[in-house]
Amino acid sequence: MESIELNDESAIRALRWITDILHRRAVPYQITGGLAAKVYGSKRTLNDIDIEVPDARIVDIIEDIRQWIVLGPELYRDERWNVALVMLQYHGQEIDVCGSDGVTICDARTGHWISCASDLSLAEHHKIDDMIVPVMPPHFLATYKRMLVGSHQLIDIEAIEQLLCSRNVESARSFTS
Repeated sequence: MESIELNDESAIRALRWITDILHRRAVPYQITGGLAAKVYGSKRTLNDIDIEVPDARIVDIIEDIRQWIVLGPELYRDERWNVALVMLQYHGQEIDVCGSDGVTICDARTGHWISCASDLSLAEHHKIDDMIVPVMPPHFLATYKRMLVGSHQLIDIEAIEQLLCSRNVESARSFTS
């Protein structure tokens, strides 16, 4: 299992804090967004920590996170997202806890709203610092990032595609051995 080191102490502290709460409350989750992309090789600066949980389980952590909430919990909708969301600011680190069931994204390429519900049981487990956490599989991550706009999405997609290509090469090698 590969390990990534976050060079941002506030991100590490925030990730440890929120995952400890999720474990204590037995809330299934997966890391998504930029942090997941960093797990898969993206070198860009981390903007926030994105975590998906089942929509109905967001309420299970509210008491633990109440003092850090800056938005929600609510059904959040803007030009890109339609998602159950609670946004936190934990010691300077933004954390977005989103619902995994009912999320839709407006595909910037077509303008159509697309369901992007996640099956959390498919998450891959990776080591971040000294924590083993479930992370959205790279092919799903690349699929939803392709629907979004921004140079950071392109950086993430390139890193994920390189990883997937190297995995395919490794798989082909093991198949022929």
